[in-house]
Amino acid sequence: MIVSGYSIDMVRNISGYRYPDKLSVEEKRELRDNIISGIAALNLPLKYIPSYLANQNEIDYMQEENLLSMNVSNGADPSLLFDEKTGLVITINDNDHMLISTVSKKSWDECYNQVTTIDKSLNNIFDIQRDRTFGYLSASTPLSGYGMIYDSMIHLPALMNKNKVMNSVEKIMKRPGGLLIPYNNMTRPSAFFVLRLIVKQDPKEDLEFAKNLSEEMSIMEEAEVEYLKHDEDFVSYIENRVKNYIKDGKVQFADFLRVLDDVSLYAKVSGVNINGSDIANVLISTQPEHLNRQNIDEKDVEKFYFDRIMSLLPEKLRSI
Repeated sequence: MIVSGYSIDMVRNISGYRYPDKLSVEEKRELRDNIISGIAALNLPLKYIPSYLANQNEIDYMQEENLLSMNVSNGADPSLLFDEKTGLVITINDNDHMLISTVSKKSWDECYNQVTTIDKSLNNIFDIQRDRTFGYLSASTPLSGYGMIYDSMIHLPALMNKNKVMNSVEKIMKRPGGLLIPYNNMTRPSAFFVLRLIVKQDPKEDLEFAKNLSEEMSIMEEAEVEYLKHDEDFVSYIENRVKNYIKDGKVQFADFLRVLDDVSLYAKVSGVNINGSDIANVLISTQPEHLNRQNIDEKDVEKFYFDRIMSLLPEKLRSI
């Protein structure tokens, strides 16, 4: 099941400038001003934030809405341009001169069309660093070539239960630039993964591969859920686990994703329709800045985690 929608990140650097960590304050300011002036020609409804550190809470809240956002580097203070409506973010002077991030709840195609349209315009406006052998250059060596990353978060609790997820791991690891990364957010291992593809071949071919693999894993997950519905021993097992969670009435941070795995899988094998946006809403609401804005007291956090996860269950299942 796709949880957080789709994301594409693209890095681009401008000829005549070193990478940001080698630039002086004056050079960074000059580069930033040149980028902002050039991007203004795109006529995009972008809000400008001159300093990440001065507006960190606002930006972190925005990035938490997209669970796959690439984090700002430690010690960096980039500027940002962003469109709240579409989720487009252009980060200036972080690792690279520009990081263009697009998100979509619908499809990678929507992200791809947006980012490639922007890329075409940027190449008309700026002299972009590009090598005849290595392609687009980046401060991060793995990104040199096409400078693009495809990401999507996927949730596979049924496949994890039978350890069938390894088939997908083997398939994506054979693809250059392909990764299936456990998403644990400093918690215990769970059934959440980030499907990531650093573009190494033709961008459209890699895009089709990512689309097909994510769809294949989603179908395999649904099929395994249907099988488990008829496994009385498993249904009894997962029901007892959920009963214990309900008895405790709270969930520790380290156990959060594992409990979310069990509760969502129990709901599914019980015939409850849960979609990716339901899971995403639970995850987003428990991110640090979202917790801060909800004024959740530290002593009440574990109860809040419990309530948010259990909101996935109808009342009849919460009363077991």
